Amino acid sequence: PLSQGGAHAQCVRSRALWRGMEDALSHGAARALGVSNFCLPLLRCLFEDPALRARPHVVSGMLHIGMGADPLGYLSWVSAHGAVF
Repeated sequence: PLSQGGAHAQCVRSRALWRGMEDALSHGAARALGVSNFCLPLLRCLFEDPALRARPHVVSGMLHIGMGADPLGYLSWVSAHGAVF
């Protein structure tokens, strides 16, 4: 959480965990990769990683009726970066 080192520390941890997911994909232990409940800044952190080998194929999150068609540009950003929400 942000209370344990701030946004930068959370970004570093997420990138390290993602490398493990990429290894699972490259070894055939997974067919697709995805994330759930990532905020837009954390998604950007992951997608902007120069060491990124595999982008998330699926992004899952919670939307409510009152949030509008594209809350905070989240859905359009995800789509523009080749993932499915």
